Amino acid sequence: MNQRSRTAYLSAAEAASFLGVKLATLYAYASRGLVQSVPGPGPSRERHYSRADLARLKARHDARAGHAAVAAGALDWGEPVLESSITRIGVEGPVYRGHAAVALASASLRFEQVAELLWTGTLPEGTEPPAPGS
Repeated sequence: MNQRSRTAYLSAAEAASFLGVKLATLYAYASRGLVQSVPGPGPSRERHYSRADLARLKARHDARAGHAAVAAGALDWGEPVLESSITRIGVEGPVYRGHAAVALASASLRFEQVAELLWTGTLPEGTEPPAPGS
């Protein structure tokens, strides 16, 4: 194992400590294919465990621990959780089909009008679009 790959893998004790689990639990994760393990350096039977797989497992565990962890993991350091042609989350808040949600609310549009915008991509005929930046 070269120096570069050594940083990508942890010993069994380090991996178990990182996850906060017993060695037996780490071995169970590896046997189920949740964590990649590779032979350690030298003639010993020691195995090393993928740091990336361990981080993924830890994030999954932390996400189940509470809403704050879920939100922090999902937001990925401030990037949108999911951007689509229907919605995006920007600095101005939620935007639906190119219209800021605040502007839609300020324009006093009815629920049905906004629902049609979401479904079809256009406001109903005769509906005045909200002013940009309002």
